[in-house]
Amino acid sequence: MRKRADIVGRWGEEKATLYLMEQGYQILCQNYWTKHGEIDIIAQHGNTIIFVEVKTRRSLAYGSGIEAITRKKLQRIRKAATHYLTSSATFYNDIRLDMIDIFISKEGTRSTYRVKHIQHIDS
Repeated sequence: MRKRADIVGRWGEEKATLYLMEQGYQILCQNYWTKHGEIDIIAQHGNTIIFVEVKTRRSLAYGSGIEAITRKKLQRIRKAATHYLTSSATFYNDIRLDMIDIFISKEGTRSTYRVKHIQHIDS
């Protein structure tokens, strides 16, 4: 049986993918795995390749999504991104690390969510 957090995380990744597509991004890959870790979404916008980490929260009890991106997590994303780039024959003018923070809130019996796209999380 899958953990509830896994289900919420996958749901958030689906919403993030739809959001990026609505913004004109082309999705190249989802859940790219390497020995260094996973990249949730790899997208292209113009001649820029974007590696996207998605964090979905139902509560701020453990902090916001951006607070969960530690220096160690950034290092793993960079290593996985390097792995992807070295195995790709495509040249990109620019490379970017982004984060999509999805917060689910409950209003009465109805749940709503907010999407926050943070560009250049490694800057």
